[in-house]
Amino acid sequence: MRRYSEFEIASTLNRLRRGEPLSAVAKLQDVPERVIRAWENRFLNLSAAEIREARTLKAENRRLRVRIQRLRHDAVEVEASLSAGRADCGSS
Repeated sequence: MRRYSEFEIASTLNRLRRGEPLSAVAKLQDVPERVIRAWENRFLNLSAAEIREARTLKAENRRLRVRIQRLRHDAVEVEASLSAGRADCGSS
């Protein structure tokens, strides 16, 4: 799937705000109508800079979720090895 720049998204949405028909904008910008509708739902009143910031925050959020998941996994492993160590000490 092609990735569109913040400028392309903002200029496409600006054309729609000015009243140009969706089908004409889609053909002119070479963007599928369904993609433009998705942009409308997410970015309608945002500038290119705000779209860039929203994308950056979303990517950072995704990275942080992965880190949290790894940390939780590591914590479970540490707890399991500590429990195994306690069990070994108790069986002597």
